[in-house]
Parts: sequence; C-alpha cells; structure tokens
Amino acid sequence: MIEVVPGRVAAGCLAHARRKFDELIRDGGKSVVVTEAVARIAAIYRIERKITTLTPENRLAERRRRCQPLWDALHAWLRLERGRVPNGSATAKAID
Repeated sequence: MIEVVPGRVAAGCLAHARRKFDELIRDGGKSVVVTEAVARIAAIYRIERKITTLTPENRLAERRRRCQPLWDALHAWLRLERGRVPNGSATAKAID
C-alpha cells in the first residue's frame, strides 16, 4: 500500500486493471488465468451495482463485508498465479 496522504491509501482503478485481461480475451486468448481473473473482477462489480443506492456509510459497510473477502482472495490468487506464468508473457503483464 502506498500512503500518499497521512491516513489515506492510494487506490488504483479496477477498470484499468480489468482492461488488460479483457484485451487478452478479445485477442483470442484462452488462458484459464485470464478468464478466471475477469470472472473474479465481475463478482466485485456485481456487488458494487447492487449497493449503489445505499448511503455512503452503508456502501462502505457492504464493501467491507462483501467485497473485501473477494479482494483479498483475488490478490492472493493473482500473486500465486503470477509465480506460475512466464515472465514477459501477456498474462504476466496483465497481472503486473
């Protein structure tokens, strides 16, 4: 985590990260890692769509309750898979 402002952590945009995997699928990629990454990200997006009408406080609570475990699992899984794919491969670049 990068702390830019004391007490705050910089966050990247999930759409930018997902796009790299989407591009591999569009280019005809058949990687199980790529399709699994997109599926895991889609699960987070589904929750986000369901909680858009909640108050900011309730959205945060739902994100912590429902999304955080998915984020943690996605991060652990990507780290594991990154160790399995060849350096320099398109999948490695998408994970990185």
